[in-house]
Amino acid sequence: MISVTGGWSCQAFREEIIPQVQTSLGERTASSQLHEVWSLPLDHKRDVFDEAECNCMSLTTPVTLCFAACAMTDQRWDSKTSLKGHTDYVQWLALGSGNPCQTLASASEDGSAKIWDLRASSVVKSFVPSKRRELVRPDLGSWLSCVCLDASNQWLVCGGGPMLSIWHVPSGEMAQSIEIPGATQHHVSCDPVTSEITVGSSDNHLYTYAINGSLVRKVSRMSL
Repeated sequence: MISVTGGWSCQAFREEIIPQVQTSLGERTASSQLHEVWSLPLDHKRDVFDEAECNCMSLTTPVTLCFAACAMTDQRWDSKTSLKGHTDYVQWLALGSGNPCQTLASASEDGSAKIWDLRASSVVKSFVPSKRRELVRPDLGSWLSCVCLDASNQWLVCGGGPMLSIWHVPSGEMAQSIEIPGATQHHVSCDPVTSEITVGSSDNHLYTYAINGSLVRKVSRMSL
């Protein structure tokens, strides 16, 4: 079972990690050399042929916890949080709004996006876009690579092999589908003020959509 792991605790982060970062920033003013500021161990592998990896990291604001999307079993840095539920590599994490943050979204190669209640360390909603016939793209697969939540935590955006889709979290129903022909999505984010969705696509374009699915702008990578 693949786990979304987290748990570099607030106290540890404030007492150990942040001072290291602050010291490093001061030292960097006198040097142009890149160097490691801090690291967290990834010790476990699924089997002898598998390398431990971290596909995504996300920090709560203000800094209280660090979450990592990992492709290994039962990896944790302390006993605070271990979120288990995906059955394949976890590719992306998106923290919800709120202080303290109580919601996390995850996207996985198992084809599902999950909403987690961080208070209970449990899944409260699971979405599988490939189960919707209108979203299926057999030539591109069922995997998911990215996910995001809007500022209200009411709307979830999923991207990957299936068509880009927008879901209403409380009801679990799909609200909109967005087709970018022949392209997969590798990044989605939702503006906290306008709720506009920015999409990084494999067709070398950046797209911006309104939460209702209408196209706001399309920018070629060559024009950036």
